[in-house]
Amino acid sequence: TALRSSSHGDETSTPSPPPPPSAAAAGELEKLKQEEARLSSMLASVRQQKLAVLRSRPLNIGVIGFGRFGQFIAKSFTNYGNVIGTSRGDYAAIAHEIGAEYMPLSDL
Repeated sequence: TALRSSSHGDETSTPSPPPPPSAAAAGELEKLKQEEARLSSMLASVRQQKLAVLRSRPLNIGVIGFGRFGQFIAKSFTNYGNVIGTSRGDYAAIAHEIGAEYMPLSDL
């Protein structure tokens, strides 16, 4: 490491740049980069397969409280799975309109 003086007169050490890699090390580094790229590609493929499996299974989504916000949530999620709503009041007709199932709270 090289020593240099700071503006206050004390000496501080600065790191020296690393030596250039040898040809063998450079070759090994290139192999590791290629392996990293291969594994990254494989991981991306596995993630896509996993997502396809998850999307093939319908979700069951429960909404407790079928007021305005509950209806909004239920309507938003009907594209992603089976929505079942419940509340103290009777919202069966509204649930049917938005494509959800309604189950009275007393039946749970």
